[in-house]
This record gives sequence, structure tokens and C-alpha cells, in this order.
Amino acid sequence: MKHVNTFNDFLLESQLNELKLTSAGVKELLSAIYYNWEKIKMQIKNDLYFNDFKDVIAYIKSGDQEEQQKLERWTKSQGIEILTL
Repeated sequence: MKHVNTFNDFLLESQLNELKLTSAGVKELLSAIYYNWEKIKMQIKNDLYFNDFKDVIAYIKSGDQEEQQKLERWTKSQGIEILTL
């Protein structure tokens, strides 16, 4: 049986705590993408060249507010609601 990673597993594995999770909307955006991964994985690869969720995290970690907003717009364009926690 294959281990299924939870969103929190990805947070820990990627050392996402380097990214300020208190930044407005980051955790909500990543949650929306993670929980909809199966739905969007082909389109996100075609549009943004992300092969897996870890690529999304690396993009956010290396980016700034502009990259976050670009990813938010793309996510919403896929019909995914980004919930405020």
C-alpha cells in the first residue's frame, strides 16, 4: 500500500515554514491546489510546468507577491475556490 501524503506532510517535508505562512492567503492557496490536485494536475503541468505539488511549493517559496497572485488567478480560472481559513 502506497503512503498517501497529507497537506501537512507536504508542509513538513518541504520545510515550508521558511515561507511565512502568515502571508495573506498563502496557506489557503496551497490548500486549494493540494486538495484539487487530481482535477488540475494535467492543466497545471501544461500551463505552469509544475510536475507535482512540490514544484508549486518551490515556486511560491522562490517567488514574491506577484507570483502568488499569478498562481491565485490561475487557480481561480480552473474553477477552484480559495477558501479563507
